[in-house]
Amino acid sequence: FEECEISIPNDWTLINLKNVLNTLANKNVCYGGPSQNFYPNISVRTAFKHYNRWRSINCSKLIDTSGLNCSSCNKIYNSLTQSKYRSQKGTMKRQLIISPRRMKTILTLKNKKKLIQKQLYRKKTRK
Repeated sequence: FEECEISIPNDWTLINLKNVLNTLANKNVCYGGPSQNFYPNISVRTAFKHYNRWRSINCSKLIDTSGLNCSSCNKIYNSLTQSKYRSQKGTMKRQLIISPRRMKTILTLKNKKKLIQKQLYRKKTRK
C-alpha cells in the first residue's frame, strides 16, 4: 500500500481516536487473489498485479476478521482461470476500443467483404 499522510482534525477527542483504532483492530488487510506465478502472461480487466499477487480493481483493502480475502478478490480466481484456459486453447480474442464512427466504417467494410465473397462463390458454382 502507498504511504499517506493522515491529518487528525483539531476537534477530535481521545475517545474518537480510540474508536477509530478499535474499529481498525477488528479489520484485516485483504491478502489479494492468487499468486502471479499461477497465471503467467495473462491480463484481465477486472484485476491488476500488486506485489506478486493478483488484486481486484474493486478490492476493499480492509475486510472483517472473518477471512483473508475480500469478496472481489475471491471472484478473480474464476476470471483468471477462464482467461488462462482460453489463452491455452487459442480462442483468446483481443477487444478493440473504437469510436462509433470508426466502428461504422469497419462494419461497412466487413459487409462489403462478405458481399464480394458471396459473389465469388456464386461465380465459381455457376461454371
